[in-house]
Amino acid sequence: MKIRKAQKKDLDEIYKLCLELFKSEDASSSKVGKFLRKLRLRRVDFKSSTKKELLRELRQKDSLYLVAEKDGELVGYIRGEIFNVKDPFFKPQKIGYLHAMVTKKEYRSKGVSNKLYAEMLKWFKKKKCAAVSLEVFATNPAVKVYKKWGYKIATYKMWKKI
Repeated sequence: MKIRKAQKKDLDEIYKLCLELFKSEDASSSKVGKFLRKLRLRRVDFKSSTKKELLRELRQKDSLYLVAEKDGELVGYIRGEIFNVKDPFFKPQKIGYLHAMVTKKEYRSKGVSNKLYAEMLKWFKKKKCAAVSLEVFATNPAVKVYKKWGYKIATYKMWKKI
């Protein structure tokens, strides 16, 4: 398996993986509250707008897309970004943020996400990030993986239907 920086030619495959990610997030959000699923209704121009956004992210400064490739097939990706956090009370810090990570269903539990994450973590360290942050639905099975990697719950993002 090869981990490499994503390229524009990977966009269609990243989009397909992105759909898998959204499907998983939809299921997780629905378990929290049905109203959250309604907040995730797709736009009429979903496919074109999503591909446009993926391309923008791919080209974005301080952002990195990595893909996992096996026998010429894209089997997963991870996206990270670096934020320069400026706060009036605290010393400025560089913080890494994991936006997304997904592995094709048939390749899960085979170490793909571990390899993608290890490479992303190297990038964050090289860029001198003080910490790495991520958001995940509490009902997402990936929570177990993140805890295994040493992530701790620091804050709660809570939702209520009005």
